[in-house]
Amino acid sequence: MKEEGGKWLDDEAMRGPILASALDALAGIDIEWASSLRKELCDQAVTLKKPILVSFHDFNKTPDIERLRSIVAEICDCPCAIPKVSTFINEEQDVRALRTLLDGIADRPSCVIGMGSKGTKTRIEFPLAGSGLTYGFLDASNAPGQLSAAELFDSLRKQVPAYDQEAIIHKQML
Repeated sequence: MKEEGGKWLDDEAMRGPILASALDALAGIDIEWASSLRKELCDQAVTLKKPILVSFHDFNKTPDIERLRSIVAEICDCPCAIPKVSTFINEEQDVRALRTLLDGIADRPSCVIGMGSKGTKTRIEFPLAGSGLTYGFLDASNAPGQLSAAELFDSLRKQVPAYDQEAIIHKQML
């Protein structure tokens, strides 16, 4: 959705058949929490027994922890949903709020990351703390504070010996 930083400019209802078809054909899809298509696609994911990433973004701030928990609880109403929360980090307490959120959903696959220059560190530190996904760009950044995939890969290899060993094994396989 354009409102969520995406490039879809047409009516939201026109995305429905495209995303439904993608969910049928692919292992899973990503839908915005704010999308009017979320419930329908979550129901389809449950029927198909496939994961669906449900993404909440705030490009201006990090909402308070109770608001974040409420959003994640709503996302988790769909049994197949993987919550993704990405908010703008304005100050260190925003990082702490996201870390608290991550710690509270450690029993479920999730993605929690910060945006902006003060949020860059969350893209490396949070995967080490249980966030199941992080994002790096290939050609151009899609979000403020996003690292290149190469920088992210190198940082994770330096900080996590097991990740480094896994990377070496995969490189040898290629």
